[in-house]
Amino acid sequence: MDERLCSESFVLSWQSQSPDEVLEAVGEWLEEQGAFEAAAHFYAAAITLNSSNTLAYFRLGKLFLKQRDYAKAVDVLTKASKLAFDHAPTWYHLAQAYWGMGDYLQAASAAEEALIIDPNHAGAFLIRLRVAQHFNDEATIKKLLLQVPQGLLSSNEVRRVAEERGVSLTQPQEL
Repeated sequence: MDERLCSESFVLSWQSQSPDEVLEAVGEWLEEQGAFEAAAHFYAAAITLNSSNTLAYFRLGKLFLKQRDYAKAVDVLTKASKLAFDHAPTWYHLAQAYWGMGDYLQAASAAEEALIIDPNHAGAFLIRLRVAQHFNDEATIKKLLLQVPQGLLSSNEVRRVAEERGVSLTQPQEL
């Protein structure tokens, strides 16, 4: 076992945390070490102790997404989104999981939720744009190209989509 895990300072750092927070923290540490199965067990144990531990749901869902277990990711991230409905990263990761499952309409819906919370969320914007491209929804593509987040104005993907449609990328505009 890693000496860091057993060190006095590491243990002392947990004294102000609830048991579910400790389990979630151990899960995070295990995930960082590459022990994904063990990390999932600790996240699940944290959720068992506290069914409103949104961080444990979020991290477990992201872990399933990382492992490409999209169905489990959707299940867990959906629960997380109900607990923390105003957390754009949860909606973004849920959109990624739906995309991975091939459920593009649900991916678009989750990405839209992330964009409502954070209109500059680059990942959610790209998923929304990709879904519109998948369905050849030119009206939505052109609308999105008028609202490109500042951080994506130099994105090769976004620039290519804009150039294919003769749209000049500038600062985001209000519609």
